[in-house]
Amino acid sequence: KVVQIGESCFSGCIKLSKVELPESLTTMGKTCFTQCDNLMEIELPKKLVIVTSLCFPTYTKVFRK
Repeated sequence: KVVQIGESCFSGCIKLSKVELPESLTTMGKTCFTQCDNLMEIELPKKLVIVTSLCFPTYTKVFRK
């Protein structure tokens, strides 16, 4: 059961275009999705409590709950 994504965990994954996070996730570390140039869609879990600074690229266009 994943409850946390660590700092810079997926940073630089340039082929990553969509992310579906597990419902068990509560915390996302700093810069975990930065430099993911093709990231266009992120599904956030309802229990997500902590999203640290610079977690997502500023140009990400689509977020889904």
